[in-house]
Amino acid sequence: MLVEGPRPFPSSGDGPDPAAAELERWYRERYASFHGGRQPDLQQPRLFSERVVARIIRDRDPQLRVYCDKLQCKAWIDSQLGPGFQPLTLAVVEDAEALRGLDLPSRWILKASHGSGWTRRIGPDDQPLQAELIAQANDWLQRDYTEVNREWAYGDLQRRLIAEEWLLDNGATAPEISVFCFAGRTPLIRLHLARSITPTADPASWPLECFLDGQARLLPIERPRRHHDPSLQARCWDALPRFLELARTLTGQQEFLRIDGYLCADGLRLGEITPYPYAGLGFDLDPCWDAWLGSFWD
Repeated sequence: MLVEGPRPFPSSGDGPDPAAAELERWYRERYASFHGGRQPDLQQPRLFSERVVARIIRDRDPQLRVYCDKLQCKAWIDSQLGPGFQPLTLAVVEDAEALRGLDLPSRWILKASHGSGWTRRIGPDDQPLQAELIAQANDWLQRDYTEVNREWAYGDLQRRLIAEEWLLDNGATAPEISVFCFAGRTPLIRLHLARSITPTADPASWPLECFLDGQARLLPIERPRRHHDPSLQARCWDALPRFLELARTLTGQQEFLRIDGYLCADGLRLGEITPYPYAGLGFDLDPCWDAWLGSFWD
């Protein structure tokens, strides 16, 4: 049985915010399960996961909405760095059926502009576009992403579908890189390589990942349902200094952002900017690492 914690944060209006209260309840339940029954402190957050949840509940900086809208974020990155640092946008539509009439390559990525994780890789076996994929894209368009994890900045964003280039590294899917940036500091780097579109209980489908510190040294961080693979370190070595430089530029003095990208055969590409990693709910860091990472968030 969970011990009742502090009451939910009040909204800017009268009374508690139901969405914030629900997110807080979800976090308390997951935290207690992962941390041996202990309760988090969302009033004075210390852990990284606590701080993410507290940001969702408290922070109403309108710039967060720019980061969460994938098309607005692309335009903003171009305004900060200039063109050429991101995957190519092949098309933007507001109706999933319109995808059928596009002249697209045999491999591309489908994304919803107003959500996180609403992504599909489209390969030759998916051509012509299958009814199931069109139905899924329509489902994305009909939903407000705040229904998923109650992340404030996604609320009421314009709903669009993006066709984007599928980035490769020597013919295979490009490894992904995520840099955790705290007002210009970059203490944690995550390298990730997906092996399945939808990981299952089968370990063969689990992604490969490893974590580095700000000097690109391996950290002994392992998470459930992922395979720790130190060999990913060598694949990012040459591109990492430049990626860290770009990540610091984009973060500026923001107290925290995660800058995501790809390591390709012809260089690096910036992907997305994430203000709410896993909504604080699914990062699954060991408590000591959760506290370590939270210590950088001033």
